[in-house]
Amino acid sequence: MHLGRSLDTTADRAGRYSPRDLHFPTLENELDWPTLIILDWPNIDPHSPEYLFLKELGVREVPELYKLINRIVEEHQQSSMIVKDYELPTALSFLASNFHKHYIKLWNVEQSQEAFLPCYYSTKMMDTNANANESKVFLSAPNNVFTGLFFHNSL
Repeated sequence: MHLGRSLDTTADRAGRYSPRDLHFPTLENELDWPTLIILDWPNIDPHSPEYLFLKELGVREVPELYKLINRIVEEHQQSSMIVKDYELPTALSFLASNFHKHYIKLWNVEQSQEAFLPCYYSTKMMDTNANANESKVFLSAPNNVFTGLFFHNSL
């Protein structure tokens, strides 16, 4: 067991955790994820023998893919859905930045049915009476985004 903590100051999450439940502290600066359990070793050098040892024990450099996708959905739900006010989820930016290094071997487009990619209809697809400033952002599965299989009535 190793000591860990979360960024959530309202919850008492400091305690002992299995290494596979912990994440290296570098994620604190990259993700806005209050409930992510962080290894309580703030200045650990990623090139040190200690870091490599903890990594071998199971401490994670990145969150599991399904948890990261769930976090993208959570962040989306907490954001404004109006296109002009929408902020891209931090977790989605993290996934895009780290996809080839950490997630590409786990990814299977055919199996990924989870809607997590922010989309909106262009003004050309919208009803002529609709206000472009009021168009809403919604989430779609990757295979629907690139094939155009999502429909307006699914909103």
